[in-house]
Amino acid sequence: MYSEVNLSKEHELSLLAIMKGSDQDALSNCAVRLQRLNDPTPPENGGFSQNQVSDFIFAITPYSAAVGKKQPPKYLILDMAFLGFLIHIFAPRLPYPRNRKPGFLKRRHGLLHAPATDMMKYPPMMDCFVSAVKKDYEGLVTPAVGRWRKKV
Repeated sequence: MYSEVNLSKEHELSLLAIMKGSDQDALSNCAVRLQRLNDPTPPENGGFSQNQVSDFIFAITPYSAAVGKKQPPKYLILDMAFLGFLIHIFAPRLPYPRNRKPGFLKRRHGLLHAPATDMMKYPPMMDCFVSAVKKDYEGLVTPAVGRWRKKV
């Protein structure tokens, strides 16, 4: 699944430091942001219920990005979704002003506010939905999905 991912040596070293470090050191080497996925469309109008959103699993998606518009990509970002949360891991750690926003894990703080985010406005999630509808339209669904669809 990740055979086409090419990491720079700097990104490899950042990930290695995160994996080999202690729990206390993890947030020194990376920034972690959590957002609560939701669908603002009511279920009776075709939207997903929060229970359904909590069942979505989105595999880890790696990409690189820059903090500023005119800077080269410096950060490796790993995105994933499960249990109703969208999780972003930034390596190396983001600059102080950027990781102080709501949803970022902070050292020495036990409370976390995971702001709600419209799952339909998250492009990788929307790409996943479009791909799923295409596969359904082409008849490329498993028998289990077909049985689930009949129940709904």
